[in-house]
Amino acid sequence: MPVWLRLLVAEGIKIRRSPAFYAVFLLPLLFVILDYRSFGRGLGLRPLTPQELNILPYLPLKSLAVLWAGLFHPLLIALLPPLVFRAEHQSKMWKHIQALPISRRQFYFAKATVVLFLNALGLSVAALAMWGQWGILAFFRPQTAFVFPWYEVFKVLGWMFVGSIPLICFYLWVADRITASAVPIMLGLVGLTLTMALAGQEINPLWQRDLIPWVLPYTCTQRAIQHEEARQEAHIIAAPLQKEIVHAQMPNIDDSRSKIKVRIISDLEYDGLGLKRPDPTPTWLLVTFSLGASAFLLGMGLWDSGRDRN
Repeated sequence: MPVWLRLLVAEGIKIRRSPAFYAVFLLPLLFVILDYRSFGRGLGLRPLTPQELNILPYLPLKSLAVLWAGLFHPLLIALLPPLVFRAEHQSKMWKHIQALPISRRQFYFAKATVVLFLNALGLSVAALAMWGQWGILAFFRPQTAFVFPWYEVFKVLGWMFVGSIPLICFYLWVADRITASAVPIMLGLVGLTLTMALAGQEINPLWQRDLIPWVLPYTCTQRAIQHEEARQEAHIIAAPLQKEIVHAQMPNIDDSRSKIKVRIISDLEYDGLGLKRPDPTPTWLLVTFSLGASAFLLGMGLWDSGRDRN
């Protein structure tokens, strides 16, 4: 058996009862619970209108765009690398690993393969959990039954996977370099905050926002969704603020509670102001940047992993 396959088998044995393996199933479970409370709970308590029945098949895509891509998937990819390296850091096995007849770079590459596999597994579990949630809801309330959009769901998840590879490679490098698992997790939380702040901001040109590694998975997710009813241009937390404009309060405006006036601008009003929306980032640029940045960061991690850990 090749050395790389033996390393994968060894990694599989180590993660069977590790927190990394549990996170792959726990986060999708929390996702469907929140998804049910956000989208499915009200559907089963009252008769649905014809308009609601028309948009019902798009709700799984909406759930992926709002909850999974905006919250749970960023947490998953931030947790997996430090948890996969946790056994070596806790037991200080680096001297033992360096004494083995294997290259440290082969060991690092095996870790990277395991993390990418766990990421794909977590995406698949999220899709299956969401299918089960809507199936159970349809069993008790037949009016909510619809044909589950498997093709669109896995298309969105595939784009999400491609967009997250650069970030995973960066977290792997940090998790291998730094013993404290809290550091890559902290970077993940900082990146999640960055995504909340920038997602939906119409920076011109948009590639300056979309090619930020923390924002890239969210952007790729929205790009894969073709239905306007399911797309979430702004992050779930920042969405209420994306169509607001703040200007100084004039003397003739009677508002004693605040020194600013907030006005909501609709899309038609936005166009009426003569403001041109920035052109979306080309798909080929998103894919090229993701693969190129992934290759660069993985190469840097492999190069750095060969250092002496003594």
